[in-house]
Amino acid sequence: MKRLFDILRKVDQELFTKATIRKIKEENPEFAIIGDGRFPHEYELLSREFEDCKFIRLVKQNDDDHNSEKDIQTIPKEAFSLTIETANVDINSKNQLIEKFINDNYIY
Repeated sequence: MKRLFDILRKVDQELFTKATIRKIKEENPEFAIIGDGRFPHEYELLSREFEDCKFIRLVKQNDDDHNSEKDIQTIPKEAFSLTIETANVDINSKNQLIEKFINDNYIY
């Protein structure tokens, strides 16, 4: 699947991000959660389009050498409003941390 995404990104590097932005603008929700973004250009485009973006980073402990896992390392740590080390956190705890962050920051 990652290889397919690599091919599509060669056509338009911002293809998926533009489609996500278009969908958010069409639906106009109170707030939106984008479940995945790892490339600096995605972060930059979302920041330009939505001035009140909050970025959460889930740090995985793996040996995946795909560009998406390498490129996220180039985004400054200060860009993320919340960082969660996932190695010792189960999915329920991770979800609770994210929900608390949303509630504490009055995002909705």
